[in-house]
Amino acid sequence: TSEERRSINNGIWCCEYHARLIDADHSTYSSAELKRWKEVAEANQHERQKHPQNNVYSSQDIELLKELTDLFNFNYLQKLVSEPFREFVSNDVLEPLDQVQDMEENPYYSFNNFELEAFKLELFDAVSKFWELFRKHSAGNHYINIPSIRSKHPEMLEHFYNIIDDTRLLALNVKKSAMPLLQIRRRL
Repeated sequence: TSEERRSINNGIWCCEYHARLIDADHSTYSSAELKRWKEVAEANQHERQKHPQNNVYSSQDIELLKELTDLFNFNYLQKLVSEPFREFVSNDVLEPLDQVQDMEENPYYSFNNFELEAFKLELFDAVSKFWELFRKHSAGNHYINIPSIRSKHPEMLEHFYNIIDDTRLLALNVKKSAMPLLQIRRRL
């Protein structure tokens, strides 16, 4: 109903840019996904209000933070966003992403600290979205062979360039999702 749509329980507050992005892409930003974001943000804020000066992390949290940030260190993230995603993609680029997929269902890879857990979930979600697209168009490390497409299917060239652009945007999103964890580790 109109009243339910206007209800504060249905509200999610974003900056103008992200509000437009969400409104323009209902398939990527489903209502279930937005509700999950809202719950995470509200729970995170609730935790911060309970412990405003609590920057102490458990030894388990620090160990996991080191493991994730060693995997997604700044040099690796630069390599990831510099990757052209053409005919062959190096194992150096794909292996850390693959390792995160293995961590995703393992309860060992859970933070006690709510803020760290929220950042980790955001990173894992970004990696998952990357793999979803990459696996649709790859055979192992082999991805999109532009010269072959140009010679055999020139009418499909723009389509495959768009896929490459989408892959690079997803790689950039992985980097953006990893940065808060790197910044926290730097402060330790």
